[in-house]
Amino acid sequence: MARRKDQDARREQLRAAALRTLAEHGVAGTRLKDIATEAGVTSATVLYYYPAVEDLVLEVLRQAMARFYERRRQAVEGIPDARERLVATIRAGLPYGRDDTLARLAWETLPFELRNETVAAFDRVYVERQTDLYVTVLEIGVAQGHFRLDGADARTVATNLLALEDHHGLRVLLGWVAAPEDALAPIVAYASLATGCALPLAATASAEAALSLAQDIPED
Repeated sequence: MARRKDQDARREQLRAAALRTLAEHGVAGTRLKDIATEAGVTSATVLYYYPAVEDLVLEVLRQAMARFYERRRQAVEGIPDARERLVATIRAGLPYGRDDTLARLAWETLPFELRNETVAAFDRVYVERQTDLYVTVLEIGVAQGHFRLDGADARTVATNLLALEDHHGLRVLLGWVAAPEDALAPIVAYASLATGCALPLAATASAEAALSLAQDIPED
């Protein structure tokens, strides 16, 4: 049992090192020896636990995606008013800036999806879970009498919100907009039209908290 715990601890050490290395170099620039150096071990040690280094990279990328989802879920959980919660949900889905590690690593998975069905399947679940966040707040807003979807189903509106979030979030990571607030505005404008509710563009306290939550690399 002690040996199994030691092996689990070593694997977690390697995943943490790979996360930091990927954050610094990206997928294309990350090499086996970089991960080993960051972990303070030899390349042979990395290969002992992960004979295919790509498996380690993919595991870390999936972990980053899961953490990004959890970050935004926690940011909006418990906000009672659907109008405030919708703005906070949008805000929490946008990168907080160009150096948002979790957001960047989530985008790094895309090239793998074209040739790795496991990653593609994971991303489908990842997208569905984020879409569900929007579906929930839209349905709450309708029940509270704030939102009127005018025949559109909540999932269609949620899918469109997530698509806009992805597009404008990428603009933040690329530095095409000066600040996340500039990316927030067009998404909130669509959300206002889709819900028949004039949502406030100015960030609420909850939305500000959502934007600043978990800006450092998690060290689980």
